[in-house]
Amino acid sequence: MLTIGRICGAMQLKDYFQPFAHLLIHEPGKVEPLAYVENGYWLGRKEWKTKHGPAICTWMLYRPISITDALLPDGKRGNVQNIWTSKGWRRQDPAKGYIWGKVDISESDAIFNDHQEDFKRAFITEILGSPNLEADLRESEMMLQLIQDDRYAFALNFCFYNTNFIHEQSGQTWKCSMRQAGAIVAELRGLGESYLDFYSTPSPYGRDDKAHREVLMALQMLGWSPCPS
Repeated sequence: MLTIGRICGAMQLKDYFQPFAHLLIHEPGKVEPLAYVENGYWLGRKEWKTKHGPAICTWMLYRPISITDALLPDGKRGNVQNIWTSKGWRRQDPAKGYIWGKVDISESDAIFNDHQEDFKRAFITEILGSPNLEADLRESEMMLQLIQDDRYAFALNFCFYNTNFIHEQSGQTWKCSMRQAGAIVAELRGLGESYLDFYSTPSPYGRDDKAHREVLMALQMLGWSPCPS
């Protein structure tokens, strides 16, 4: 069944996709110009696949978003994904979380090369003034250890949602956006995650009241409590 939706920016990527058009497994959709819409509309399939030797690349609106059976640095094959907000690719490593890198896509293969240092990003929120909850979290070995557990990572992310915190000693307040909350948790964990792993991903544990309470207690030990509503 055909789908139709607004298109923005896809045509800038068409030239990147074009050399691989003959490798299509699925026929892509296309942009239909409309006089009353600046960028036109996308008509048809929004995702399609191309085969590059043993690797299969999935595209969305001319952008490569994932590759199955990409060639990895150790000579094995595995799956890699493109994280749009970070302009980079990553693969999952059981021992290290996610490893960031770059992908070279050719007609005969798709090769992933580790470039972890290139994708180490600074914290999204700036550390301004003192005291500052984010700065205190960075310095807390207790909290850094606690949120290595996924349950507590999602709980900390949830604690930040639409909540202002107050520093009990100074009265200084602190808050962040939902995107910033996900970015802070991802950066603190140091596993190569992005804010999307928390901001747009529902907790697989649902609302974990026990983890939520323990995280709030840990924040209070750092001198921070939710502002009274």
